[in-house]
Amino acid sequence: MTTVVEAEKYVLYLLAELGAANEHHRFEDVCARLARIRVSSNIMLATGPVSAGGDQGRDGETYFTRLPDEMPGAGGFIGQASTHPIVVACTVQKAGLTSKIKSDLDAICTQGEPVEHVAFFSTAAVAKKAQHVCQEHARDTHQVHLDVFDGPTIARMLVEPDAIWIAQTLLNLPESLVPERASESTTPDWYTSDLTAIRDLSHPLQSAGDAATISAGLRYAAAHPELAGDLGDWMRAAERLIDAAGEDRLGDNVATRCRYELIFASVRGVGSFSTRIDRHARTLLESAFDSDDPGLHLDASVVLMCCGGMWGRHGTSLTGREVQDYRRRLRDRVDELIADVDRSVYRLRHARLIPAAAHLAIPARDLQRQPGRDL
Repeated sequence: MTTVVEAEKYVLYLLAELGAANEHHRFEDVCARLARIRVSSNIMLATGPVSAGGDQGRDGETYFTRLPDEMPGAGGFIGQASTHPIVVACTVQKAGLTSKIKSDLDAICTQGEPVEHVAFFSTAAVAKKAQHVCQEHARDTHQVHLDVFDGPTIARMLVEPDAIWIAQTLLNLPESLVPERASESTTPDWYTSDLTAIRDLSHPLQSAGDAATISAGLRYAAAHPELAGDLGDWMRAAERLIDAAGEDRLGDNVATRCRYELIFASVRGVGSFSTRIDRHARTLLESAFDSDDPGLHLDASVVLMCCGGMWGRHGTSLTGREVQDYRRRLRDRVDELIADVDRSVYRLRHARLIPAAAHLAIPARDLQRQPGRDL
């Protein structure tokens, strides 16, 4: 059985090999993905030839988002995103690291958009004294905060449960060298296996089976707070599957299923709706008004309850009046379908419509007027 320390040593060796082979681009990818977990979720890789200075010393940086301010206290991507400009810089250089860090800082801070925080990643070890010298230079010369993540630090991060997939995918860490942890015994093997599969962006998501996999993963992660860091990956996979459905490779049923699971996971695991989730809720509800599928009407009635709850918690951009209107239209549609059913012939269809009607008959307490707040 591989220990955590043994895994760290091997990952450190793999990082050193990147330096020896001058694989700067692969190291950039490792750093960007690690930074999204440990620094800020809204970091993207820069483009442009590194040797020609095409990235201006910025191997990655945050893109602008208002979501953390609009939804304070949210989890998932929103809770981990920064509203302050952050730059990621990387090097596979082994010698002269103090000068390298200072020169990259000068390039970063004297061109391009203003920056407040620089996260510098190095495959080689950087002595603490050298780190402090560079941090002092960053603070006194450019008025920015600097964090230095050297090889040993990166190796320790990469063997942690929520980041080890990066080492497996980009550094080819063998499965036999993944350390066993006592806490992992509570996470089912199917969950770990499926999460690894959906993180592989080269694997197309294009079937109803993929929808079932994502549905199970989303529900499990949303129900277990210790797996909150996985929610972003599951939600991005669901979005990819919805996009595939939009390209006519899949039916509307799969896209609707993914939208429902995204909404449900946002309620249980995030605690608020992003603008994209609001859009998915509207799309699902609109599709129910023209449908005669009892299953979709039941899902839509549950989504309406979720939307009402989010409105009551200030967790959605949907207005209370908008939710009320959706509720009225859906109730009218379900009542219409129930009235049209010949119960002497289609008893099962009638029975399938009743749960949606029951949900819609429950008073919407969350939509009661709040002092100083309009619907």
